Amino acid sequence: MTTPLAVEVRAPSRLHFGLFSFNDPRCPLSYGGVGAMVDTPGVRLNVAVDDRVVVPDGPLAARVGELAERVLNQPGISINGCHAELEGEPRHHIGLGVGTQLGMSVAAGLFALSGRGSSSADQLAAASGRGQRSAIGAHGFCRGGLLIDGGHQRPGVLGSLAQREDLPNEWRFVLVIPIGETGLANESERRAFASLPAPSEATTRRLHQLAVAELAPAAAESDYERFAESLYDYGLTAGGCFGPVQGGPFATTAIERRVDLIRSLGFPGCGQSSWGPTVYALAPDEASAKRLVDLLGAEPAAERCELIVAAPCNTGAEVRPTYSRP
Repeated sequence: MTTPLAVEVRAPSRLHFGLFSFNDPRCPLSYGGVGAMVDTPGVRLNVAVDDRVVVPDGPLAARVGELAERVLNQPGISINGCHAELEGEPRHHIGLGVGTQLGMSVAAGLFALSGRGSSSADQLAAASGRGQRSAIGAHGFCRGGLLIDGGHQRPGVLGSLAQREDLPNEWRFVLVIPIGETGLANESERRAFASLPAPSEATTRRLHQLAVAELAPAAAESDYERFAESLYDYGLTAGGCFGPVQGGPFATTAIERRVDLIRSLGFPGCGQSSWGPTVYALAPDEASAKRLVDLLGAEPAAERCELIVAAPCNTGAEVRPTYSRP
């Protein structure tokens, strides 16, 4: 088999709408939940064969190097090193799943450089050490779309993909990203989870019902109104499970104000992605999304926020090998 000289990986971003359950070893839906993939801001990575690991300076250079070393030590990897370079500087710990998309991108790129071809979400997640809680980002890297994570009960095992639906191509998400702010991550996230009680069985049932009986069918039927209201309901209910840490369904009062503002402007499907601080708002089409951006740009609640219009990503990441020198 001919192996490529270089590989370009283009990964989407992940929106996480909330978990069904956590901290309950008896619950089969533990750490399951709902999320979706969008085309931007994403992660852009270029890798090429080298005799050692070389990563140009940048905010995530150390992390890229650690991931590359980890993947290169996996069985079946036939190269000794790589040159790995990120395009741009993707912001991490803002609720868009950059850590998982970066890890999966490094694994996919190095697997391709070794001639392994396409790999499953389970293989890529294991190689990069991702998907320890939610599996939305790992499955989303490979499949895109609206994803329902079926949960897992054993540590180190990627959660199952219970259901997946394409999101209508005309829909858009407006992302409201505060400049200079981050959400919980690493040790602070671990401490937060350790301090939280498990959601009640009734809450878990309610969230799962919203996912499978409202969100998934609404996406399949391109029913914007039904999906938008169910999305807000789901996020508010799931966020309430983190109230002991957040002080309510949202991480900050500023996020809550932004969500209330967006709904008052006529866009009901909005909420906090993961731990925040990113807020998402669903629009029925590009023109509506741009109108929302214009409206938010005039509001004090959205000052010092980056406003991005993102399209659904229904295909997952692109892995593009190069077999000859230009």
